Amino acid sequence: MLKKLSQFVVAAGLVLGAAVAVTPASAAPAGPVVFVPPHATVTKVQYRPRHYAPAPRRVCRWQTVRVRGAYGRWVTKRVQRCVVRR
Repeated sequence: MLKKLSQFVVAAGLVLGAAVAVTPASAAPAGPVVFVPPHATVTKVQYRPRHYAPAPRRVCRWQTVRVRGAYGRWVTKRVQRCVVRR
């Protein structure tokens, strides 16, 4: 019984698929077509770029710093110090 039912479903699918493939496609508009003249709603204005506030900038400098080393001696290191400027 189940085998015959599955054969029927497969045959019905083939028939429907062939019918859809043979039928030409036609697209219809989804809503009513409204004609608007091209210059009716368009207003031309001059382009003005937006002015944004500048982002805060990091200003970094290299400094030579004296620090104590592993055995207590003075060692000079080059370190980078950064400041955020607006």
